[in-house]
Amino acid sequence: MIQQLHGSGTTNPSRLFWQSMDIIEERTKGPVHLTYRAVGSSTGQKEFLGASNGNMALNHFGSGDIPMTNARYSSVVGAGRTMVHVPFALGAIGLFHSVPSSELPTSGSIHLTGCVLAKIMSTQITTWNDAEIVALNPGMTATGTIKVVHRVEGSSSTAGFTEYLSGKCPASWTLGSGSTITWPSSTFTAQGSGGMSSFIQANSYAIGYIDAGHGHAASLGEIALQNLDGVYLRTTEANIGAAGTAGLAAGVIPTDPTADFSAVNLYDQAGNTTWPITMISYFYMNKDLSSLDVNSAALLMYFVEFILSTVGQDMAVANLFSRLPAELLTYNQQTLSTLMLPTGYTPYTTELASTTQAEVGAGAMVVSGKRRSYAEYERTANVAKIASLEATVSAQQAQLAPQKMIQQLHGSGTTNPSRLFWQSMDIIEERTKGPVHLTYRAVGSSTGQKEFLGASNGNMALNHFGSGDIPMTNARYSSVVGAGRTMVHVPFALGAIGLFHSVPSSELPTSGSIHLTGCVLAKIMSTQITTWNDAEIVALNPGMTATGTIKVVHRVEGSSSTAGFTEYLSGKCPASWTLGSGSTITWPSSTFTAQGSGGMSSFIQANSYAIGYIDAGHGHAASLGEIALQNLDGVYLRTTEANIGAAGTAGLAAGVIPTDPTADFSAVNLYDQAGNTTWPITMISYFYMNKDLSSLDVNSAALLMYFVEFILST
Repeated sequence: MIQQLHGSGTTNPSRLFWQSMDIIEERTKGPVHLTYRAVGSSTGQKEFLGASNGNMALNHFGSGDIPMTNARYSSVVGAGRTMVHVPFALGAIGLFHSVPSSELPTSGSIHLTGCVLAKIMSTQITTWNDAEIVALNPGMTATGTIKVVHRVEGSSSTAGFTEYLSGKCPASWTLGSGSTITWPSSTFTAQGSGGMSSFIQANSYAIGYIDAGHGHAASLGEIALQNLDGVYLRTTEANIGAAGTAGLAAGVIPTDPTADFSAVNLYDQAGNTTWPITMISYFYMNKDLSSLDVNSAALLMYFVEFILSTVGQDMAVANLFSRLPAELLTYNQQTLSTLMLPTGYTPYTTELASTTQAEVGAGAMVVSGKRRSYAEYERTANVAKIASLEATVSAQQAQLAPQKMIQQLHGSGTTNPSRLFWQSMDIIEERTKGPVHLTYRAVGSSTGQKEFLGASNGNMALNHFGSGDIPMTNARYSSVVGAGRTMVHVPFALGAIGLFHSVPSSELPTSGSIHLTGCVLAKIMSTQITTWNDAEIVALNPGMTATGTIKVVHRVEGSSSTAGFTEYLSGKCPASWTLGSGSTITWPSSTFTAQGSGGMSSFIQANSYAIGYIDAGHGHAASLGEIALQNLDGVYLRTTEANIGAAGTAGLAAGVIPTDPTADFSAVNLYDQAGNTTWPITMISYFYMNKDLSSLDVNSAALLMYFVEFILST
């Protein structure tokens, strides 16, 4: 029969568990099958309780970075079961920062007490030169605004960190504790340990809590936090296991492993080298295993003992945990010795790879290091090869000149200039000596703005630049500024929205082109005027003989053309245009729809007496008839007769375009600007750029500047 073992719980040790299970499966003579579902500590507790299963565990064991809650522990006990907590690893939550090294205190590391830390993380202290920080850090010259970053989703790190602050300095930390809390609005968010590390790397003067292994892997600067004995130390200087030893000695960890552990934590334990924010990862196990199949019970015991063994603890360290101190290992041995095992139980034993046990090692209950699978052999060999290769590559990269590396530039935004951008990027790639790679994702102005803001990335841009036919919305601009960033709008092109029609040429007015004012146009597009021989149209167009019903066509999907056109009508003639403005509006039911500029052109070509708004280039390419629209100076003209650039000149002169490029541009438009030859519906296409490019790779920054300057060149 295939012997099985199943567990579920915290995601943090999943690699450790999967690797250990693989080893046991490959080295056991009989067929065994071990699985672990990485579903989070809370779900691990729920499935160990098994409320949906008559309060019987759904797996052989559970696992969590937090002890069983009092409510779930009580439910387990209430079901007539006795459970034990078996600690299998310790983890340190470190404090990491990005204060420039030239501004650090004389000691070389920033010193903080728990209470000053609480004030920083709750934004009571907002600058690095606050008097309370300076008093702890002689010689520190940093003055920047503190950027507090925290996990955006519930996590055991957030739970541990906030519980430490709540216990250490309740007067200064009033935000509560738990895996999710309500943080001040001026703080920043990041997803996972990787997101926290990335934010701190990318933003000067930031501070955040990260499990220590991840923080050190990212080479971040670490805060020296004062422990209970008054010693300032970083996790690299601390003995993480000392918190476990102190917790046992102080009775924080119950002597009875079947007790309620819900209040157990290792925060702020005594000892010169003790780290104050230490967390325990546990197995949740039933004390009475007598109802288990004897081989499943043996498999469970062997798996737990393997994790607690020297080999297992070495593997835990490789997976960014800290090993258990000897005192906790002894505590666990005593706990395991009290478990009630099934009648006929025989434990698995181990044959080491270094020691052959002739005949004994061939037994059914021996996990033999002499027995391996080819896959496991290859994985082990590949790990060694990869480590060697990485070392070689690192050495070679250090020797390579920067120009030998592939420099990259990425942007996203409006679809309108995509061909221009792709062509320009091709030219730059083809004419640059060193290898460069430039890309542009044509996803629309709104998505370009979202990706420049980067809300999903801790409000850090997902590309080097964004692009749009509309300025950054006020809400997104405010979010960019709120993230401590300064952005600029760089106009790179102007575009005209033209009015095109399909009135037969034989029915046109004497002038040869249909003249409309903004208000008459508003009435036509909102179907207040429905025929071409309406008195208001005829009055503007002597000699016009058209009598047909007007077919108004508009874009069916959101577009910057619709936004520009409806914003012009709203501003020009609000009494006649009451349909609002934006990339999508509710049009009268008698109007017609088309997709894209191509669809608009096709509709007008195919339907006599139609009218619609199209970016002028597309309309002329389709050889459509164009309306002569009255501009602010009273001149009727078509886009072919207008000076499109004149709107930009007039906008600058009138102060419509801010003199400060870092200002909020959300209200900026060039509709109905002054000038005899000015076209009244002119739109600006922008680059969205960070003002501070100092954190970019020097060559990527050079590539960005060259690309923008190339677009702006003759």
